[in-house]
Amino acid sequence: MINPDTDVPPPRGFTEEKATLVACLNYLRDRVVAKLSGLSDEQASDPGVPSGTSPMGLVKHLTSAELNWFVWAYTAEAEEQWEHSPLPDELDSVDSVIAEYRAANERCDAIIEACTDLGAPGKQIVWEGEPSPCLRWILVHTIEDTARHAGHLDILRERIDGSIGR
Repeated sequence: MINPDTDVPPPRGFTEEKATLVACLNYLRDRVVAKLSGLSDEQASDPGVPSGTSPMGLVKHLTSAELNWFVWAYTAEAEEQWEHSPLPDELDSVDSVIAEYRAANERCDAIIEACTDLGAPGKQIVWEGEPSPCLRWILVHTIEDTARHAGHLDILRERIDGSIGR
């Protein structure tokens, strides 16, 4: 069954590059939160596939990925990378994981907003012998990573309660 509250079409009408990228990223972030919202903690932490992937684990992964790319790689404001934990722990809840994701989104949004040149390289060396990725690359990569995992969440959510939609 398609839920009209969660079946929201993608953004359109943007002409400026940064605004377009941010709108697409925010659309996907909202879809990720919508797929996790409404699940019990047990449903959200239960692996839906043999690999152990769970809805809550995917959102935890996206949280650390955003922080690693924007805060660690681009600004070098963090000395160490965040752990890419695919598994929720016993202290995690749907509400806490969503709150952590939204807090990371806000922190990353401030970095994006402050950037005046999407092509300027970041501060952290990510790959030996190559310049640090620019914010344009990080935004596009984050969009594709979030979209891929939003698709995984679509499948897991449908398996849990039959809910479908964007």
